[in-house]
Amino acid sequence: MHKIVVEKSPNFDESENDFVSDVSDIVRSLESLCECTASISSDYKEIEINSELDENELKHLAKPLFSYHFDTVRFVSISKL
Repeated sequence: MHKIVVEKSPNFDESENDFVSDVSDIVRSLESLCECTASISSDYKEIEINSELDENELKHLAKPLFSYHFDTVRFVSISKL
């Protein structure tokens, strides 16, 4: 299991709902990209991923998603639980 920590981008000044919506979009996209993933959950500050993927594979999948939402959501770290 891995944990991805996220935060609001420093220049983001829109509503909390926009931030939550973009994190939810990242979670949904990860679910569709990680066919081998058993579960993904999020409290909007952390995304927990139960998957057979290693850390590098997960970073490779997540990078374009965070790039797309860079103005809202910032990737902080990834760690194995």
